Amino acid sequence: MAKTRIRRGSRVYVYERENYRDSTGKVKHRNTRYLGIEVTIDGEKQIIPPKKRFKEFEVTKSVRYGDITVHYDLFQQYGLIELLNGLIPRRGLPVGEVFASLAINHIIDRETLNKFSKWYRDTALEEFTGITPEKLNSSNLDAVMKTGSKIGPEGIVDVCIELFNKIKHLETETSTLIYDITSTYFYSTKLPKARRGYSRDDNSLPQINIGLVATKNKGLPVLFRTYEGNITDVGTIEQLIAEVKRVDLSIDAIILDRGMASRTNLIKLAGDNLKIIGGIPLTSNEAKGLVMHDISEENEIIRPSGLIYYEDLATSLFGIPGRAIICFNHSDLEIERTARLKKIGIAEIKVAEILSSQTANETLESLEKEIRAAIRGVSDYFVINNDKENRRRCNRRRSYYRGLSWC
Repeated sequence: MAKTRIRRGSRVYVYERENYRDSTGKVKHRNTRYLGIEVTIDGEKQIIPPKKRFKEFEVTKSVRYGDITVHYDLFQQYGLIELLNGLIPRRGLPVGEVFASLAINHIIDRETLNKFSKWYRDTALEEFTGITPEKLNSSNLDAVMKTGSKIGPEGIVDVCIELFNKIKHLETETSTLIYDITSTYFYSTKLPKARRGYSRDDNSLPQINIGLVATKNKGLPVLFRTYEGNITDVGTIEQLIAEVKRVDLSIDAIILDRGMASRTNLIKLAGDNLKIIGGIPLTSNEAKGLVMHDISEENEIIRPSGLIYYEDLATSLFGIPGRAIICFNHSDLEIERTARLKKIGIAEIKVAEILSSQTANETLESLEKEIRAAIRGVSDYFVINNDKENRRRCNRRRSYYRGLSWC
């Protein structure tokens, strides 16, 4: 007979243990009977049986309960499950219970849809939702998630804002919003929003862009929206402004990254009395002029990647008063310069191969087109003379890796 000993303080409790196989054939064990307390008498271990014995019982099932219960109770406490069922009604499996179960899984274990039903079976969620594990197969789950496509992008944003209104009281003071965009790519070619565009994954597959707005203080998600894969980050700001106005929350600022900042967007945000914190691309004369400001060595930040010098200026940009933080990163400068020189070297080899393999029938126009393709990415460091000799010259100009942030 196998025994299980559990120590609590100075006492050791002994149980009879039984091994068994579950429905999948996996070997598990369970305590079947309490035997008593183990003590040592005259150097010999003995088990003192309990004074009162309960009638025999058999453990038929054990489920994960603690963390599951806490998370599900939070969904119920804030009325999110009931709200989802009201906003996205459907026949069959209820959206609120299914989405809550999927969210808890994502927080705790992150199983795939194919394995979700098995994970669900080993938790207490069936007791809370009233949904049997057999119903939560990948086909039914896919059907529930497709319900979102029926209400459309605007309907999804409406749901997001209603959900946020249920939890916004957790933000006890004015909050700064953080906005960012990511992308995910697909091998399918039939998704309506999947387009080829700027790829963060360095591939040429069609993708969609996903924008998310969250609060900075508590990290609460406010809303998300999907965009076509070929839309630029800067092109989503006007939509963002309109949606943020619908949020009933006192907002003191919004944080953007450099890819979303443009003259038009910054002026629009400032006109709506939103403070802006974000990187500024060096594509305008005003930004380039600020970056050329002298940077002293008095202000420095030591980072694992190297030393950064910065200058904090009270100034204006596009007529918007604020502060400009101008940074100089010597380590990044050297990394960028090394990568650039390598690219220039590769381009020079390609150009030499093109010129050495040209035929008498090849026109100057087609030759120039081929050379321009070879120097793509480093064309600023080449000059193409469209003449009979087809000479090329590489300019290696001094450059400094400077960055500009605005607030």
